[in-house]
Amino acid sequence: MSAKFHRRTIAAVALSSLLGTVAAHAVPTLEFTQLWTQSGDGSEIVAIDQASGCVFNTFGDGVEIRDINTGALIGTFTVPDTGGVNSVAVSNGILAVAAEANVKQEPGVVAFFNAGAPAGSAAINTVTAGALPDMVTFTPDGKKVLVANEGEPNDAYTVDPEGTNHQHHRYLGWCGQCERQQPGFHRIQRFGRGHRG
Repeated sequence: MSAKFHRRTIAAVALSSLLGTVAAHAVPTLEFTQLWTQSGDGSEIVAIDQASGCVFNTFGDGVEIRDINTGALIGTFTVPDTGGVNSVAVSNGILAVAAEANVKQEPGVVAFFNAGAPAGSAAINTVTAGALPDMVTFTPDGKKVLVANEGEPNDAYTVDPEGTNHQHHRYLGWCGQCERQQPGFHRIQRFGRGHRG
């Protein structure tokens, strides 16, 4: 027999032994304990801030703030002069709220709040987003905010803004200067016509 055959046989036996060892160990299971439930208009997007003990969720045109342990309603707020809130995210004590314009085809905003006391307080800063910002999230290091802008057309399809993504870079805290990058999708043609790289 060739040396190559022996090496394959040894490798197969070693793999078989390893898989047998893995199979012999119990698979860990997850257990969940329900703390509370919420009923009403729904919570499409939820952000949890362990530091403040708050759960932030979108509802209707605004944001609800609830106690993380009991679900008790702490407060609600909206982003003034907008058409409603679409998404929330929290990182390092900062709450980011994406809100569409009163006219969906116009640029929306991302407003930044102190996560410890957003209700009734003014935004730390507000930056311009694209048309219909539908999702906001922080990068893992908390230094950038990424915004997905849906770009929904009007009913007559006479105005159809491009869908875009924004990156907002943190420089002087969220109350200071922000650098914005806006990569778009203009290089991708409409569905059914293929795309170009």
